[in-house]
Amino acid sequence: MRKLLLLFIFTQIIALVSAQVSITVNVGAPGGLSSAITAVGGNLSTITNLTVTGIIDARDFKFICDNISNLSILDLGDVQILGYIGSDGTYVNSTTYLANQLPGHAFCNSTTGVGKRSLTSVTLPATTTSIGDNAFSDCAGLSSLIIPSTVTSIGGYVFYNCKALGLINIPENVTSFGNSPFRSCTANLTVSPANSQFIVEDGVLFNSNKSTLIEYQYNKTGAYTIPSSVTTISTNAFTDCTNLTSIVIPSSVVTINTFAFAFCTGLTTVTIPSTLKTLGWFAFSGCIGLTSVYSYMTSPSGLSYTINPFIDVNKNLCTLYVPQGLAASYRSTTPWNYFSNIIEMKTTDVQIFVGENKTKIYPNPTTESFCVSGIHGSVALTLMNIDGKVVLTKQISCNENISVSSLPKGLYVVKLLSDDGDFEQKIVKK
Repeated sequence: MRKLLLLFIFTQIIALVSAQVSITVNVGAPGGLSSAITAVGGNLSTITNLTVTGIIDARDFKFICDNISNLSILDLGDVQILGYIGSDGTYVNSTTYLANQLPGHAFCNSTTGVGKRSLTSVTLPATTTSIGDNAFSDCAGLSSLIIPSTVTSIGGYVFYNCKALGLINIPENVTSFGNSPFRSCTANLTVSPANSQFIVEDGVLFNSNKSTLIEYQYNKTGAYTIPSSVTTISTNAFTDCTNLTSIVIPSSVVTINTFAFAFCTGLTTVTIPSTLKTLGWFAFSGCIGLTSVYSYMTSPSGLSYTINPFIDVNKNLCTLYVPQGLAASYRSTTPWNYFSNIIEMKTTDVQIFVGENKTKIYPNPTTESFCVSGIHGSVALTLMNIDGKVVLTKQISCNENISVSSLPKGLYVVKLLSDDGDFEQKIVKK
């Protein structure tokens, strides 16, 4: 029996090895990859590992994407990418393709939107300067990719739905991104210390001074409080982040762009500051789990928006909480009047601290729960562990009991957020 088992394993290994077909070709003229493969007797349906040297352009990328059906490992390290103008490139319509640019839709069919899912590893030319829109979009099997240090720009949706990537490092020379380059991508993001334009903090991509939140990591879970340095939330910044449960938007934010929180189906609570000036179209579209929106805007008609930012939100079940005395104003102003349940918060003093010298957290240390005194109205609370991970966000009122019984023992940081300032204090859970 043991011999039969060993024989079976051996035959499976042989079959696996024999199933992998590796070829190396040199392309002498751009657009000539097909001929080069034919010249070496390559079978397009069996090639799994392909190494290319020489010169290629967008036509060759289209050929790879559409014709080498089982390609897994692609090495373009010694390739030069030339520019191309014409209708036979990776886009449906005639397009101008730049030299040294990985073309848009290089490995994603621009007609069907289906990526090259067999691909697991790609080595890019060391001369690559830009990566076009949707280049690796829907390449669900891609697990290994190093972005060359020569790259200066990364287009929109480049790594959309790349759920096998474990790590993406943004090199030192990148200065620009398109919309949502890492949408629905599970990779952990890092930024080269030499890059002066961008930073990653707790999986979230910002510009260097953290005034713009560019993209939130797709597979992060739980609640999140946006840093108080942020003034702009980019288009699609949180799109498809289905594990996000609540979001606190600080008073520093003035612009929330298009589709910023679209399809965050796990999102239940949103806090909107009084400082918000622009809410992009469909900003919260598809947030079907949303049950509470806290708006601190004292002039609801002063919000600039276009198409309904709350489309697909169940506005019969989701409650809109507004400053006291302003329910009538909200009910007569779009997009707020789409909500059936508009409730005024309990106090005329909206989101006001009476000062850190009077704000207290008690008991501290605690074993089961704590309260906050010295605040007026409804205030956004964030509780983080010592590693900076958010473990709780909620709206609280003065002396409200906040349970921490389910949390491990240790040191935590309590942050309170208001339009008039922030309050922070450490608390010990015994």
